[in-house]
Amino acid sequence: MTMYPYSYNEVRNKERRLHVNGLGRLSVQPDIATIHIGVISENEDIQIAEKENTQATESFLSALKQAGINEKQIQTTHFNVQPIYHQQDDSSQISGYQVTNEVRVTVSQLNQIGTIIALAMEHGANQINSLEFGLTEKQKWYYKALNEALVDAISKAQSIANVLNVTVDLTPIKITEDSRQIQPFTQKIALQSIASPPIEPGEIIVEAIITAVFRYS
Repeated sequence: MTMYPYSYNEVRNKERRLHVNGLGRLSVQPDIATIHIGVISENEDIQIAEKENTQATESFLSALKQAGINEKQIQTTHFNVQPIYHQQDDSSQISGYQVTNEVRVTVSQLNQIGTIIALAMEHGANQINSLEFGLTEKQKWYYKALNEALVDAISKAQSIANVLNVTVDLTPIKITEDSRQIQPFTQKIALQSIASPPIEPGEIIVEAIITAVFRYS
């Protein structure tokens, strides 16, 4: 008699597994915004370029603070000094210097974004590099998407079982978290429109994907 490591019923039960993907997808209104504001200064003299850049940066930061933005909401993200070259005959020569200073301003009152941008540009800033909307409670919204993903997987398992005319145990025996994704909404601000920049917060997409395994008979 041939011996097998598993009985027939064990093999049969092991094979009766249903693997289903579940997707949870939420569209959430953002409650926080990050504005990248910068100053670019150019001059033949590096010291003058740096001085002009510092003055312009300090000027718009002072204006923002007077408008209610505190220091904790402001962070320098980029500072760079580089030469400017021009081609002369067969060689490149330094014709001046470019100084770049960028700060990140984080705000929770989204209705103030347009005012902040206009105020910064009025007081020395000449670059609005990006405007990004986000969520302060990312984890909370992700958990909600995760719950929806599980509900979706259970619904799919039941639907498949109905088509196959089998009975499925809707309590998963295994759940695997496959991915996590929160897509921030980013806008580019055109300089010619900063006098009254159009600001549309849009929506943040929060996704969760799971794989659930169910028994069926």
